Amino acid sequence: MRAFGLRLLPLLILSGIMGFYLLYAAHFIHNTSFEIEGTRYYSLFDDAMISMRYARNLVQSHELAWNPGGDRVEGFTNPLWVLIMAVVHLLPVPPERTSLYVQDLGAILLVLNVAVIWDVTGRLARSLGRGALFAQIVAALFCAFSLPLNTWTLQGTEVGLLALMVSVAFRQMVITFEQERFSPLVYLILGVATLVRIDMTVTYGASLFFLWLSMPTLRAQHLRVGLSIFGVFILPQTLFRLLYFGDWLPNTYYLKVEGYPFWGRISRGGEVALMFLGNIGVLPFVGLFLRRTRPLLLVGWLCLTQMLYTIYVGGDAWEWWGNVNRYLSVVLPLFFVLLGITLSLLVEAAEQGWQRLNLPLSPFRAWSYRALGAAVVILLALIHFITFNAQRTPVEGYLIHDEWLLRGGSLNVNWNPLMVQTALLTRSFTSPQARLGVTWAGIIPYFADRPGVDILGKNDRLIAHLPMHQHSQWDRFYPGHLKWDYGYSIGGLRPDVVVQLWAEPESAQPYLVGYQPLSTPIGTIYLRRDSPYILWDKVPGGAISSK
Repeated sequence: MRAFGLRLLPLLILSGIMGFYLLYAAHFIHNTSFEIEGTRYYSLFDDAMISMRYARNLVQSHELAWNPGGDRVEGFTNPLWVLIMAVVHLLPVPPERTSLYVQDLGAILLVLNVAVIWDVTGRLARSLGRGALFAQIVAALFCAFSLPLNTWTLQGTEVGLLALMVSVAFRQMVITFEQERFSPLVYLILGVATLVRIDMTVTYGASLFFLWLSMPTLRAQHLRVGLSIFGVFILPQTLFRLLYFGDWLPNTYYLKVEGYPFWGRISRGGEVALMFLGNIGVLPFVGLFLRRTRPLLLVGWLCLTQMLYTIYVGGDAWEWWGNVNRYLSVVLPLFFVLLGITLSLLVEAAEQGWQRLNLPLSPFRAWSYRALGAAVVILLALIHFITFNAQRTPVEGYLIHDEWLLRGGSLNVNWNPLMVQTALLTRSFTSPQARLGVTWAGIIPYFADRPGVDILGKNDRLIAHLPMHQHSQWDRFYPGHLKWDYGYSIGGLRPDVVVQLWAEPESAQPYLVGYQPLSTPIGTIYLRRDSPYILWDKVPGGAISSK
């Protein structure tokens, strides 16, 4: 009976962590919702809402386009995730609730990841001759309650799916090492991951290189099969991209990477990587010095390559909020595996350290040494758990622990109600043909259900290929937010409503001649006086002459 109880205990603990996480995720998702005139709305992060717009247009107009009937521009980098979102739009769900289904899916993906991390951490701990339970608890708790993972996933990005796929692929690689047998499954998993996001080719290549290097007797198979499967996944999607969109790479690659001095971008990416290391700490890497096994070295290698990729692209646009961006978040669960193993090994090291001191603790000296060692390491884990999720961001010392503790809204969530209100307001006085000039290219066009003019160029090929502004209000690299041309977007394309301007708004004024200003919750918007698609008698504040 006692043996049965010991076997059942890990399952009960894992079930408890997963169950508590689902409650946490439900509360987190609710905190991102809001009410407008008695209706509860759910909205994703604005970039994710761009993908939602493509998904809805694919279902409704059978076009993979930001504007149905407009130019075909790949303003997303997550094609498989867009297809998943398209399935949501096949359901009889009103627009205010579609995002909830994507958020719920994100919670499911994260809880599955917890189970995978629990399993693979146990495998590694047992292979090192250690008790697995402590390492599993640490890895699972960090994975379940990681604020970056929850923020990016529960706000609708593809991070949760990619993190799960990386974890499953890593588990398969661990099994490959255990059995010393070749398996193509890891390449199939990571091949599908490239369909979710094209830059997962970095993880694919890093995994192929490590397996080729660390398994000499199977090198030919890894090279032959790995490269073949890579071609099977990369070549068709590249051909489709070229034929359908007319570009070799997603539009956002040109927007975010090209048009800025190389060393300026790289130096900013290096700072982002250092901020991440400062946040995650050196503790997980101690395990690489205590035990240099292939799986642990693989964790270090995959995390290193992801950091190098982050450096290459110059980081993301949201490091002001926290030091773990979307690119690095996909490998966070592997960091947590390494952390759990490290702390498990440190229990033994701490116990040995107490023994060397030869303190007269009690007649049960061995037990006392073990308890003291465990207490020190548990305290270290708790401190790391708190500091990792309650980090101080680079902007004015802003603390994000309230978001982690569910006492405040998540990243940018406070702006979402204003954006939806503006979208609904604009929809109320425009006809379906009216084009909206926006910088938030996801939420506003999605809920207004109007064609858009993307001032920042995520969905505009011409803007994406411009050089980046280097003398604006930012004095450094800010990916995705440094390309705009008011003369083209407003003066040339002449949107019916200019909902938002970006930096240096005074430079837009010459092109706003012929527009009528209107005050709204997000500031002044501009209505084109000669637009046939503005219903002037429905504009708030009374009828405004179109003359």
